[in-house]
Amino acid sequence: MRTAIIGGAGRMGAWFAKYFASKGYPVVLFDSKAEDARSLASRMRVEAAESLREAVEGADLVLVSVPIPVTSEVIRRAVGHMGEGAVLVEISSMKAPTIDAMRWAADRSVLTLSLHPLFGPAATSLKGQKMILAPVLNSDAELKAARRLFGEADVTTTNPLEHDRAMALVLSVPYALNIAFAGLLGEEKDISMLKRMAGPLSQSNSLSWGAS
Repeated sequence: MRTAIIGGAGRMGAWFAKYFASKGYPVVLFDSKAEDARSLASRMRVEAAESLREAVEGADLVLVSVPIPVTSEVIRRAVGHMGEGAVLVEISSMKAPTIDAMRWAADRSVLTLSLHPLFGPAATSLKGQKMILAPVLNSDAELKAARRLFGEADVTTTNPLEHDRAMALVLSVPYALNIAFAGLLGEEKDISMLKRMAGPLSQSNSLSWGAS
C-alpha cells in the first residue's frame, strides 16, 4: 500500500512515516521544508517527493500532518490528485476547522479518516495508545478502516463538535491552570520551602515546578 505523508518532515509526520515503513509499505514524504524531507527520507530509506502532486499521485493512502490553519487547503489540493477509493487521513487536534474539507473529500470517492492521535512523537509504538476518530461520512466504514490501519491503538469514536469540546477541557484548561500556578509561584521568594511542603497532588505538577 503506497503511502504518502504530507508534512513528513514534521515530528508527527515523521512518526507515521516510520510506522508505515515498519509495516513494509512503500512510503513517500513531502514537506514544504524540502531539504528536511529529503534528509529524513534518506535516513529512513524511503522516497522524497518534490511536490505534493508527485507524492499523492498513485498513493493508496495519504496522511496529512500539517499545521491546522493550512490543513483544509492541503486536503483539497491532495484530493485533486488522489485516485478513487484511496484513503485520506488527517490528524489535526481540532476538527471543526477541517471537517468541511474532509466532507468535500468524501464526496469525491475518497475514504476519509479524521483522526486525533492522543500521543506524541516520543511514543515507541501504537500499543496501548489512544486515537479519536471523528466520523466524516460513514462511521462504521471509517472505524473499520482505522482499526485495520492502526490495529494496536485504542480507537474511540466521537463527533467533531464533541471532540473539540473535550479537547478544550482536556488540553486547554490544564494548560491555563499551569500558567496561573507558575505565575503565582513566581511571586514566592522561597520556592524550595514550598517544594518541601508540597503534597503528592502539588508535586505532580512538574511543569509549573520546573518553570519556577
